[in-house]
Amino acid sequence: MTQPGPDDQQPTYGSQPGYGPPPGYGQPPAYGQPPAYGQPPAYGQPPAYGQGQPPAYGQPPAYGQPQPYAQPGYGQPVYGAYGPAQPTSTAATVSLICGIVGFFTCGVASIVAVVSGHIGLRETRSGQVAGNGSAMAGLILGYLVLVPAVAVLVAFILLWVGLIASVPFIASSTT
Repeated sequence: MTQPGPDDQQPTYGSQPGYGPPPGYGQPPAYGQPPAYGQPPAYGQPPAYGQGQPPAYGQPPAYGQPQPYAQPGYGQPVYGAYGPAQPTSTAATVSLICGIVGFFTCGVASIVAVVSGHIGLRETRSGQVAGNGSAMAGLILGYLVLVPAVAVLVAFILLWVGLIASVPFIASSTT
């Protein structure tokens, strides 16, 4: 790679084809002079009303006539092949909520989550109500908190039983 020398000529402004100022522009004005603007381009007269190009779409149908292949508007419910939405199982919703709350209640709410999760799964099995995913999530969260909580409770009870068994009774030593 070589450095440009004094003999190398730099390209001038607008020397390459396709580059440079747009046609019709002159040299920039001298310092302190306002730029000289030319006449604005003439666009012609707009076509008179009713003349010119027809609208891109056809005439809208008369009021009350059904539109073929009409799409629902924004925010309107879409009723397709599945019909309206099914009601959600209350037991499934309770299971999900208690499964989340079970983390903060040391497993007390997890008992409710497991029981209502099984009820919610039974209700959603027939397909009359929705909420199978909520019931399953609540059931999993309930067991996820309940199993370690029961293990800690059993270990705590065994610890106390062992402590009580190792202490000699005062009543038996007084004889």
